[in-house]
Formats: sequence, C-alpha cells, structure tokens
Amino acid sequence: MVKSSIFRYVTGLLVALFTVGLVSSQISAADPEVRESITLSPTSVRVQLNPGESNSGELTVINDGETNYDFVVYTRPYSVADSQYTPDFTSYRSNTDAYAWVRFDKVRYHLNPGESTKVPYTVQAPVKASPGGHYGVIFVETQPAADSSGGSSISRKKRVGALLYVTVKGEYNMKGSVVGVDVSPLQFRRPLVATLSVKNEGNSDFMTAVTYRVSDVFGNVKYESQKEYPIMPDTTRTIVLEWADSPWFGVYKVAVSTSLLNQQTTQDEKIVFVAPRWLLIFVAVLVMGGVGYAILRWRKK
Repeated sequence: MVKSSIFRYVTGLLVALFTVGLVSSQISAADPEVRESITLSPTSVRVQLNPGESNSGELTVINDGETNYDFVVYTRPYSVADSQYTPDFTSYRSNTDAYAWVRFDKVRYHLNPGESTKVPYTVQAPVKASPGGHYGVIFVETQPAADSSGGSSISRKKRVGALLYVTVKGEYNMKGSVVGVDVSPLQFRRPLVATLSVKNEGNSDFMTAVTYRVSDVFGNVKYESQKEYPIMPDTTRTIVLEWADSPWFGVYKVAVSTSLLNQQTTQDEKIVFVAPRWLLIFVAVLVMGGVGYAILRWRKK
C-alpha cells in the first residue's frame, strides 16, 4: 500500500514537471525576445558662427531593430576626462556651453521597425559668446514602452549621441604640436602597436591627420591606415595605432606621419621585432646551452 502511494506520488510529480516545462517552452516560443536598436547620423556636427548668429541642421534617426519605440532628444555638455579621451558628459566648463545653444522643434518622436525620421535643430551663439571652441552633445534616447495597465514596462534605455563642435569666429588661438611617437622595438604579441601624443595649446579644437604605415625589411608596405582625430583645446591626446592582423613573427619598419593645422608635418620611423615570448625564451635556452657545451669542450682540452 505504501509502495503504491509512493509510486502514484512520483508519477504525479513527473507529470506536473513535464506539464510546467511544456507550458514554459510554449510561452517562450510565442513571446521571443525582440531586438531593439537605434542608429544616429551624423555622429558629429561642426558649426562656425559669428556671435549672435544661428545655424539650422538635422539629424537622422533610424530604427534598425525589430520593435517600435518612442525616443527623446536632449543636450549635455561635452569634454574629455584624460589623454585617452574618455568622454565626460557631466562636467560644466567655460567651453562646454554649446549644449545650451541648441533648440529643437520637438523633443519626443516615435519610430516603427525599419523606419527613420529627421530631427531638426538650431544652434544659436549668444551675442557675447567668446571666440574659439565651444562644445556639447545631442543625445537621442529610447524610452520604455507603456504597458497595458497604464504603467511603464521595465526596459533598458538605449542612447546614442552626436558631438557638437561650435567655433565662434573672432580672434582666438590655434596652436598645437606633436609630443612624440612611442613604438616599442620588441613586441611579444599582436597587434603591432604604436602610440602617438598630440597637444593642443590653443582655445579651439583642430583635426590632426595620421598615417600609420608598416613595411617589411625590403620596403614592401604590409599595412597602412589613414585617419583624422579631433584634438580638444588645452589637452594632450594619446592615439593608439594598431595593425590588428600583424603576424606573430617578423621584423618591420613602422612609420607614423602626422599633419596638423595645415602646416606642420612630422614623421617618425622605428624598427620593430615581433616575436612571442616563448620563442625568445627558447632561443635564449638554446644559446645558453650552446655556450655551456662550448665551455665544457674547452675545459676537456
């Protein structure tokens, strides 16, 4: 009697677990996780204004995900926190006031999957704006969808931004220099890395054009990249240059060419030996073994 009761209990428990698992899998299949995505273009805006002058533009927001959403637009100050140019959207400084110069036709929009929309804006410099660079960021941020009960569902907000570089015309200082190029002559792993430092000593940003070229010992170019980088006022920027797919072994000539303010061009060249650490240890052991063997033979004579 006891065994029969235990058998019925275990059987009922297994059936219950199977039923719960089946229902759970049906719910999951009927309600798969949808992908939410938002894209903004352009990702930076450059404007030159006289004091008191305004300029109008527009951003394009694209819903390239699988669910509809509302989004809002707003502005914040923009600066950098260190030489690696970690963005700072919270500090208020004398030249981060451009965010307060932006006006929108409206601040809330709706997008269905696959749709895009234009977000018009106007930037107006104050009459007493100081000449030089002023900075901010325009953010576009998705909002949690309202649930059927009238509340808000729990949803992670997604945010993208367009950096705002405003130059107020007048007498201002643009001055910069290349601090140096650092390339380790012995590198144990890929990517093959070079580091460039550029300093802005003025009160307006400028672009620096950098060419990173890697050649073999015969002068054949194995990798080359060209890119422009903004340099913010009163900062030194550290730019890391990488050849991501560099071989694990070889001898190369690394050349870094830098041009800034349309008048200064500098070039640094270094010889780099790339080899994994274990290979160098193996060679060192072989050399020491060879030296030891030679000493033993010499002593036997």
